[in-house]
Amino acid sequence: MRLKREGVISGVPDLFLAVPKLHYGGLWIELKNGKDGRITPSQKIMHKELECSYMVKVVRSFDEFKYVINNYLR
Repeated sequence: MRLKREGVISGVPDLFLAVPKLHYGGLWIELKNGKDGRITPSQKIMHKELECSYMVKVVRSFDEFKYVINNYLR
């Protein structure tokens, strides 16, 4: 309830890199805890909507996070 009062919207990825590349307006990153972290139905819907203009990635480790960022910025 506290997060909702603060304006958090269900399904929005955790991080946003506001750097346009190619035909993307930026990069949204959803952070998940290893293989156990599951994407919720609201996250799946939001990711599909965002993919119209942005790259959206789900990362499950720090190494994967670094790879996604570096690959996007190339």
